[in-house]
Amino acid sequence: MPAALAVYAPSPDRDPEKDLTVSVRAGFTYDTNLFGAARNALDTGVWTFAPKVAYTGSLTDTTYVGAGYAPTFDYFTDRPGAQLLPSHEVSLRLAHAFTKETTVDINEVFTASRNPESLLAGVPLNPDQSSQRNQLDGRFSTSFSP
Repeated sequence: MPAALAVYAPSPDRDPEKDLTVSVRAGFTYDTNLFGAARNALDTGVWTFAPKVAYTGSLTDTTYVGAGYAPTFDYFTDRPGAQLLPSHEVSLRLAHAFTKETTVDINEVFTASRNPESLLAGVPLNPDQSSQRNQLDGRFSTSFSP
């Protein structure tokens, strides 16, 4: 039975039959100069495994929610130090229509990523290029008429 979409809830492009999706991305790459060194380049293979789970759906006739979690695991075959570098991304979206003309849409994305160090002419620039990023976006939309 097809899922009914909300009357006027903000609803992004999605498959209405699938509120919950699970996917996996996997692969292998070969890097001939892992740290970008001018001399003594280090080559390595990189295995990647990246599962993802996401939920999208209407909670009520006027409220939409989306949430997701996507870890990425990179395994370096010939890297000094840590060979397994995990990264994580968590997302949350909430959209609500107060009326057909007045809506609010909030989107939050948090990313924690680990990356190998970078070298320039054999001198470490930054031994840990791991980073965390948090982004919160919001939009309020309405119409005014005399």
